[in-house]
Amino acid sequence: MLIRLKEDVSMFGFWFEQAAEESRGTSTLRQLLAVFMRLKPTTYHTRKLNLCGTENNYWVNVQDAHIKEMSLDIKDHSKWEFVFFKMEDKRKEISAESDSIRDKDEMEELLFLPPTWTAPFTVPSDELVRYPGGNVSNMFYRCTVEEYTGRSPTGQGLCLRVSLYDDDERLVLSEIRESYANRQDKLQQRVIFPLEKRVLERYGRGRESGLMAMESREIGNTRVTWFYTGSRIDGLVKREEVIGTQVKEHFFMTDPPATDSTQLCIERTVSFRESTTGPNDDNQVYNVALAGEKEDKKVDVIEIVESYRLPDVEKPEKHIRRKIMNFEDEYYQIDYHYGKHRVSASCRTFNKTTGQVDGWEADP
Repeated sequence: MLIRLKEDVSMFGFWFEQAAEESRGTSTLRQLLAVFMRLKPTTYHTRKLNLCGTENNYWVNVQDAHIKEMSLDIKDHSKWEFVFFKMEDKRKEISAESDSIRDKDEMEELLFLPPTWTAPFTVPSDELVRYPGGNVSNMFYRCTVEEYTGRSPTGQGLCLRVSLYDDDERLVLSEIRESYANRQDKLQQRVIFPLEKRVLERYGRGRESGLMAMESREIGNTRVTWFYTGSRIDGLVKREEVIGTQVKEHFFMTDPPATDSTQLCIERTVSFRESTTGPNDDNQVYNVALAGEKEDKKVDVIEIVESYRLPDVEKPEKHIRRKIMNFEDEYYQIDYHYGKHRVSASCRTFNKTTGQVDGWEADP
């Protein structure tokens, strides 16, 4: 007797005419419904919906319109009249209107939904599997599609895996696409290119580091990382790494700080070399450990280059454009922004060993 609103309205109906014939002379729709509920319902294609219900209540249609034009908002009591009251609602109504005998009599005529007599039950989450065995596999032309439940502890949130091949026999694997869900690290997709030895991972918002995507290449030993704009305090949006050789970071600030906003770094490049000495034995370079490597494997920082954005001021030539800190040759270089209508810019070079200062003044 139940239908689903907005989904099966045009496919199911109730044998309502017979109930209306037997209930002639009734005064309310609820009394009419009481007669109707004693009849055995028959489903058929209908043009008008007179009754609908769920496991909680029934509603009677009081609209005189075609099913395509009628409103399905059961909360609108001018178009749908509910049938059952909950027991606690009955007590509240009677206690609130205890001084009115007339209202009490009207309440007694209403139908009330009795409490359930079944005990509550639960279904373990490990039994709610979408596929028998946890996954299903389908093969297509040069392609294999594997679907997973996404809740298996061994699958680590894997929902879908699509494998693409370069040959008809599906022997040369060219690409693997995996989709994930319900992971703490917010991983959403992983794309693997076996022939190129390249892996691309995409992450959803919510990670503390603001990580958005990461691409790793075994050939060249490189890694590129992207971050969500505005998710980090330092404004880091992209990081390019040549493991053990160089790190380049790109910054973008949507709302730069009010203080010292003209000295906003937009790019930083750090160059390394494999450490050939002990920790700071020659007092020339800095020894740092690589992330993910053993503690005994360290590299020497030989140079740091920082670039700064062009400030929106009247004299940009007074502000720093680039800093070069070379720890191997022991010098410090500062380049300034180009002035308006200038083809050259000022620069300064400080030598740590000799104390000599060299430079060029574009507009002395």
